[in-house]
Amino acid sequence: FKDIGARVTGDLLEVGTGDGVVRRCAEPFVRSTTVMDINPLLQPDVLGNLLDRQPALEARFDAVVCTEVLEHIPHAHLPRCLAHLRSFLR
Repeated sequence: FKDIGARVTGDLLEVGTGDGVVRRCAEPFVRSTTVMDINPLLQPDVLGNLLDRQPALEARFDAVVCTEVLEHIPHAHLPRCLAHLRSFLR
């Protein structure tokens, strides 16, 4: 979180909301936080699957945080998911 605060002052995307600790810790340092998750019960800002392209999120963020998500992705799909994560960055 110190690295995020020191390097990112713009818009942050968190993929996989978990218990919300990333958002709570990052909010004082960044302009905005957006959360994307596949689970509607977690009430993300954006309901979406990292396996699918998300055109509305492309080139909108200065940083992307994705924790405890990629281990749930089948290995064969990792390159596509990493490309999607990269596409979210400005």
